[in-house]
Amino acid sequence: MPWFKVDDRLSAHPASAKVGDAALGYWMRLGCWLAQFPNQGDYIPEAVAKHLLHGTPRRKLNALVSAGMLIPHRDGYKMHDRLNVCGSGLDELAWRIETPAESRRKIPTALRLAIYERDGHACLECGTSDDLTLDHIYPWSLGGEDTEENLRTLCRPCNSSKGARI
Repeated sequence: MPWFKVDDRLSAHPASAKVGDAALGYWMRLGCWLAQFPNQGDYIPEAVAKHLLHGTPRRKLNALVSAGMLIPHRDGYKMHDRLNVCGSGLDELAWRIETPAESRRKIPTALRLAIYERDGHACLECGTSDDLTLDHIYPWSLGGEDTEENLRTLCRPCNSSKGARI
């Protein structure tokens, strides 16, 4: 079963704040429907959009259109996949459908331990030894590999604040 994946920076995007939590939840429901029916691409028929409202006021749908997260198209909507993320001026993917074959494989334990050892079991940004993760210097989502040269130790907060940037 495919996955509906959302960029973690979407929560801070002005469009998310503009539409509010209820509309954003409805948007997520629409994205999950797209993952179940990948032959639809980014198109959601009007009947499906209405069905998935589940009693949610129509204004939530209108808010998503107003914010540019949904685009009216024929007798339905297209789910806009690119947003200017966090005012960065970069037009980046906000979501995508991922099939299990594309899913991320775990970094081998031996490589993970070697990176932690090399980096002194501490975050290379802030120096903490708590909640350590491996960071891809060149992001995995952009084609970065699981190699010793491309991996470094960061704590979860430092890694999360980096996002998919080089």
